[in-house]
Amino acid sequence: MAILRTVIAQSRFFISEGKENEMFEHGRRMKRHKRWPGWGDGHPGAPGHAVKNKRIHSGRSGEYCVLVGPIPHIPTKKRGGLVMPTTIGRVECRNFSAPNEVRTFEKGKVEIVNVGGATIGRATFEPGWKWSTCVKPIAKTGSCQAAHFGYQVSGTMVTRMDDGTESTTRAGDAVSLPPGHDAWVVGNEPVVFVDFQGMVDYAKKR
Repeated sequence: MAILRTVIAQSRFFISEGKENEMFEHGRRMKRHKRWPGWGDGHPGAPGHAVKNKRIHSGRSGEYCVLVGPIPHIPTKKRGGLVMPTTIGRVECRNFSAPNEVRTFEKGKVEIVNVGGATIGRATFEPGWKWSTCVKPIAKTGSCQAAHFGYQVSGTMVTRMDDGTESTTRAGDAVSLPPGHDAWVVGNEPVVFVDFQGMVDYAKKR
């Protein structure tokens, strides 16, 4: 489908359903041509090949797209009867043992890695840590305004929302936490939390 969308996006010529003898370019009526001059004479599917009389529905009611001009060359190969692109993306990997940045605060720290255009944080909260005591002086907001989406590796934490509701998260929990909350560690085990969303500016001194 991605290849099809690419081909459709490159065409400027449209034909209305039921009007197979008329084509329009930017609202101007044009005569049908079997082959557009100067657009190449390659074999079908090759760069420079001009497609003739080929209609594909554009997805909008009553509208078709006429494929004209060169077809983009996309390297492909067959696998299990399907045509698959041969271009493979580059794997990115960065270990938390060598983070891009480390932010420290009372009874805790956040290790930041940047990978694949995303910022991922691993937060460690020691026993006795509480956001309103340890991070609030840095954030300078009434409650934590970061939205968190991640995985709790260890420990137990209680979160209290601004409306007073509380929840407890433990090791093994996947957590989605909206902004507007306080939180604190319960017990003697540190809380380790890997956050895929809320650590871009968390505890960042300004």
